[in-house]
Amino acid sequence: MDDIFHIFEPSYDRLEDAIIKDCFLYNSILPGEIRKDELINLWIGEGFLDMSTKYLGEYIIKRLELSCLLESDELNDSVRMHGVSRVFGLWLAREYGKKDNKILLQERDSTKWIEAVRISIDGQIDVEPPPTPCLQVQTLLIRDTNLSVFPTWILHLKKALTVLDLSKNIWLAELPDSIGALINLHYINLSFTSIKELPIEVKNLKNLKVLLLDYTERFQIIPKGVISNFPSLQLFSKLDNESFDDTTLLEELKCCDCVNDINVSLFSVIAVERLLNSQKLLNCIRNLSLREIKGLNISVSVLSRMVHLEELIIEDCECLHSESDNDQYYVLNIRGLRIQGCSTIDDLTWLIFAPRLKTLDLRSCRSLLQVIGNDFKSEEIKELDQRLGIFSNLKKLYLGDLPSLRCICDQVLHFPILEVMLVIDCPNLLNLPFDLHSARRLREIKGTRSWWNQLHWKNTAARDAFALKFQDGFEADRFQEIRYSRTAPPLTDQQEVMGPPTRGEDPKYGGKGGYDASGSGRVSTVTVPSTPRTKGEILQSSNLRSFSFSELKAATRNFRPDCVLGEGGFGCVYKGWIDEHSLTPVRPRTSMAIAVRRLNQEGVWVIRNGCNVVGTGSNVQPLSWNLRIKISLDAARGLSFLHSDEAKVIHRNLKASNILLDSNYNAKLSDFWLAKDGPTGSKSHVSTRVMVTIGHLTAKSDTYSFGVVLLEILSGRRAIDKSKPYREQNLVEWARPFLGSKRKVFQVMDARLEGQYLLEDALKAADLAVQCLSTEPRFRPNMEEVVKALEQLLESIENPKSSSKFKQ
Repeated sequence: MDDIFHIFEPSYDRLEDAIIKDCFLYNSILPGEIRKDELINLWIGEGFLDMSTKYLGEYIIKRLELSCLLESDELNDSVRMHGVSRVFGLWLAREYGKKDNKILLQERDSTKWIEAVRISIDGQIDVEPPPTPCLQVQTLLIRDTNLSVFPTWILHLKKALTVLDLSKNIWLAELPDSIGALINLHYINLSFTSIKELPIEVKNLKNLKVLLLDYTERFQIIPKGVISNFPSLQLFSKLDNESFDDTTLLEELKCCDCVNDINVSLFSVIAVERLLNSQKLLNCIRNLSLREIKGLNISVSVLSRMVHLEELIIEDCECLHSESDNDQYYVLNIRGLRIQGCSTIDDLTWLIFAPRLKTLDLRSCRSLLQVIGNDFKSEEIKELDQRLGIFSNLKKLYLGDLPSLRCICDQVLHFPILEVMLVIDCPNLLNLPFDLHSARRLREIKGTRSWWNQLHWKNTAARDAFALKFQDGFEADRFQEIRYSRTAPPLTDQQEVMGPPTRGEDPKYGGKGGYDASGSGRVSTVTVPSTPRTKGEILQSSNLRSFSFSELKAATRNFRPDCVLGEGGFGCVYKGWIDEHSLTPVRPRTSMAIAVRRLNQEGVWVIRNGCNVVGTGSNVQPLSWNLRIKISLDAARGLSFLHSDEAKVIHRNLKASNILLDSNYNAKLSDFWLAKDGPTGSKSHVSTRVMVTIGHLTAKSDTYSFGVVLLEILSGRRAIDKSKPYREQNLVEWARPFLGSKRKVFQVMDARLEGQYLLEDALKAADLAVQCLSTEPRFRPNMEEVVKALEQLLESIENPKSSSKFKQ
């Protein structure tokens, strides 16, 4: 192995600076993908950089990329190390392998921690206390584990510990008062935890440089005087928590002499005014979020005073305006902008002066006419484009629910690195300002087929180039991507499938979709909303039919080798023909794909009919609340049967797209390609070689997958959605902090369900999802218990005790 590593040494030796080398070696203890800003913050905490040299962080990342020692995902602004590079980095960090116990990664045996200097633990691991104090540990990263109680043994590290990262431990709810004893700490990350307050003793951490409290949804209290008592604090981040006293926080941050970077969410007019009246705070703002602030009126010119502003989110605030035409507000450093629910904005022409903008996300701004307005003549636009490069760094463009939007810009512009564009419910956007070369880096442009067909193109070559990248966004992103059997009858005018609501038919506006205009807000169990029939409609036929083994044998000509279409890890896929006199609904001599696998040894066969197709209508209405729970229950019953003593099967491939619905919305499980015989006899698990590393499977693996599906059903989101902002792309990670809170659960629930469900019922469903998604398998319920819980929930929905409905 040493001989192999020496091959990589030249790339490392060519790094011209000791700091760059240290940063590379440090990356080897960070498993998986990490955001660039998070990595740079860790480097600052370790002392490789400070806030005055933070800009060097991006240079170091780029330098490591060019040396093939680091891999970058530019679209998501994150980096990762290749497995070989990581092992090489660990080998170097351990002084050519001579001191293996100095740097520990994913080491479960705490007896080996005694000599460690840096320890990193990540993933579904129980953190056990070491038998003796680890007095040399300087860096302790315990991220996204099952940790629920602050480990008291950490307090023994007070002499050496400088970096403590406990982020994403969602069960961690309390810090001990004695944390103030860790007086040498430079960096604390408590983001995505359930911490409720900082103890007053935290003010003893005089050396603290970085304090991260992002998305701690239950956080409420920082004792007065604590933040202002950190003389060395350089970076403070507290995003997305409306229950916090934002005004007092700003006052304390203003008293911190060394603070350079502030990331904060504000929810009150007083707090915003406090910010605007302090040039020091304006100079420090790096990431600003304004949410649900009424009665606020600020000029875009204020943004130009925030010289370091990189990320700006404005949600449900009608506060931003330009003072006059042709104002030039230079916001040179802004990289991400999201504006949602701001009905007074009619253009964003000032974005001409935001040349570094990477992500633009505009939603529900119903008065927005143009992104780049007509304040400048076309000649001026051309001159500014040549000088600044308008949208020259834009990678992601999201436009949603913008009924008045007519164009992005009247002038054709060059978008040289645009990678993703999503357009939803922008019926009047009929022109795109793209030249031919704007499609060069484009991965996908998503929207409805009807919208795409109405676009007007001046350049046919540009149209053809973009057409190659177009995807039917509603089809690709439709909630749960449920497949419909080809044998199901066509949907009637009162049937629905899940999908984005169409304007004029959204339930919350009282149109079609099952909303009860009388005020009860509950959908009848027999009422199913409408779905127009479009191209690719579901073919009319009888219900699904099962086939005997003899029929399949005849259809595939005794499973002849020349009928094999392909072979997976668990069986072959055959091409077959059904006799025209058969009772099957397919036409004579119609091809059918069949997957066959033997279950156990009794000659039982699993069959997959390849005639299942996906419903393709784009003007579809969302499933009602009771239908969603019914579908969840049916899927749970299917899994429960598979796990029963009668079947003893682990599905292993449960996801929303593997749930079939018949004409009565009865759910059936499909796609058993990865199904595995369950444990028999005294065994509690089965082994698998399909996973990246050899692991163990139990029925609780399916329970976790069901939890993901249930969360998709509740939220109307996909499990993984790269079109969302970075922190929302992984549904499970994004939703966890909200699921257990009565005040926050509505943020997870599909907004299109407003008025259809009781808060109590939503909390029950959310709690069940939390149980299924437990990182510790033994804490997950079995599917029989899940079925019982859903049966009780469906009973309470169909027979409500109260008519009061949850209102946001």
